[in-house]
Amino acid sequence: MLGEKLPLWTQEDIIKATQGEAFGPSRSAYGCAIDSREISPDDMFIAIRGGATDGHHYIKEAIGRGASIILIDHWPSDFLSPLNRPSDVSFILVKDTFETLWSLARYARARLSPSIKITAITGSVGKTTTKKALAHILEEQGCVAASAKSLNTKLGVPLSLIRSPKNAKYGVFEVGMSQKGEIAPLSELIKPHVAIITMLAPAHFEAFSSLSEIAQEKLNIVKGLPSEGIVILNHDMPLYKEIFSDIPYQKMTFGRSEDSDLRLLNIKLLEFGFMEVTAQFKGEISPFTYVIEGIGEHFAFNTLGALLAAYALGANVEKAIQTLKTFTPEIRRGKCQVVLLDGKEMVLLDESYNANPTSMRAALSALSFLPKWKGGRMVAVLGDMLELGEQSAKFHQELSQEIKKHHIHAVYTCGPMMEHLHKALPKETQKIHVDQSQDLFKAVKTFLQEKDNIMVKGSLGMKMDKFVKGLKGE
Repeated sequence: MLGEKLPLWTQEDIIKATQGEAFGPSRSAYGCAIDSREISPDDMFIAIRGGATDGHHYIKEAIGRGASIILIDHWPSDFLSPLNRPSDVSFILVKDTFETLWSLARYARARLSPSIKITAITGSVGKTTTKKALAHILEEQGCVAASAKSLNTKLGVPLSLIRSPKNAKYGVFEVGMSQKGEIAPLSELIKPHVAIITMLAPAHFEAFSSLSEIAQEKLNIVKGLPSEGIVILNHDMPLYKEIFSDIPYQKMTFGRSEDSDLRLLNIKLLEFGFMEVTAQFKGEISPFTYVIEGIGEHFAFNTLGALLAAYALGANVEKAIQTLKTFTPEIRRGKCQVVLLDGKEMVLLDESYNANPTSMRAALSALSFLPKWKGGRMVAVLGDMLELGEQSAKFHQELSQEIKKHHIHAVYTCGPMMEHLHKALPKETQKIHVDQSQDLFKAVKTFLQEKDNIMVKGSLGMKMDKFVKGLKGE
C-alpha cells in the first residue's frame, strides 16, 4: 500500500544477523530498545544483562508496552513454558544478548546504502551539540540516521546503528569513552567517512593519567576511517600540534586560529538566547554570518564543526548555514529560558547535564553574556566535576580565577570537591555551600533576586537537574 510504513527489522533479518532460534509467530519490528520503558508498539526489545540490572526481568513490561519481538539469552522462569508466552510475540533465543546487540549493529551497518556518508563525533566536550547540529543540517538534505540523546557508549552506539533507517543518506553518530580502548571498536563498527574531534579537555582522569593519554584515545576515532577519510579537528584545542597535526588522513580544522580551514571571527549577542556568528572559509574573500540559539564561543565552535562536516560530506553548505537558524540546543546543554520564582523573574542558563574543567569555564564565560539582556546579577550554581582523579581539588580551586575574571556576583556550590572552590572564592563573592545537590535549592532560594542570571552546571552524577526543577517549580 502506498505510504505504508516498512518494518525496520523482520524476523528473518534478525535470524540472519544473530543465528538465533525463533519461538512463536513470525513478527517484524519498527523500532528497537534495550530499556523496557522506551518500548513503543511493535518494537524489538533486547534483554541485556548489565552490572546494575538484567533486562530479562523487564520482559513483561516490554510486552505490556507492545513489543513484538523479544531477544533473550536464557528463558526466564515466567516464560519457560510455551503456554506462558503471549501468542502474538516472537521470542528469539541467542547465546549472549550483548554480543547479539553488536551482531545486529554490524548487520545494520552492512545493509545501509553504499552511497551513505557517515560521520563519527568524539571529544571531551561538545559531542552531543555538534552531533545534533550536524543532524539538523543534514535532515534538510536527505534522510539521516543519528544517535539519539547521548547514546555514545558500547551499548548506545550499536543501538543507534540498529535503529538506522535502511534508506538513510547520511549517518551521524556520537562516540564517547570512560576507559582506554573503547573508541577504536566503536569507530570500526560505525565505519565513518568523516571523523570529528570537537575538543580535548581534562576528563576521566580516574582512567587516564594525562591529557596526552586522553588525546591518544580520542584519536582512535580514525580507526574505522577508509584511507580517503577526512578528520575534522578543533585547531585551538590543547596538544593539537603535538598529537593531532600529523595524522595520515586528509585534515580540516576549525577555530580562532588564522590557520583554520573554517575560522571563527566574531560572536555577537542578539535577542534573548541567540547569537550571531561570523566565520570565514580559508581562501574565501568574504566572511559569512549565521544566527543560532545558544550562548558562548563553545556553541559557535560546535556549529563550525558541524558546518565543516557538511562541507566534507558534499552537502549544500549555503543551505546548511540557513538551516542553523532553526537549531535548538539539547535540554540541559545550554538552553536559555526565563523562569518565575515567587513572583521574581530570572534568566536560567541550564548547563546541568555534565561538566569538566573546560566545559565549566565555557559555561562561566557564557554566563557573563547574560546581563547584557536585562541587567541583573550573575549567579553560578555548581556541582562537583567528577572523575578528575588526584588533581580534582586543584581543578575545582582553579575555577575561582574564572569567577573573578567574569566578576560573577554569587556562587552556590554542592559536593565535597566544590568545597575547595567555595573556600578559594574572593571575599566579595556571595557564597553558599552544601554537601548534597538535593539540599542546594532550599539553601539558596531566599537569596535569589529579581533579574538574576543563573547558570547551573555539574557532572551528571551530581544531579544538578534537581536545582533546575526547583527553580522552574517542577
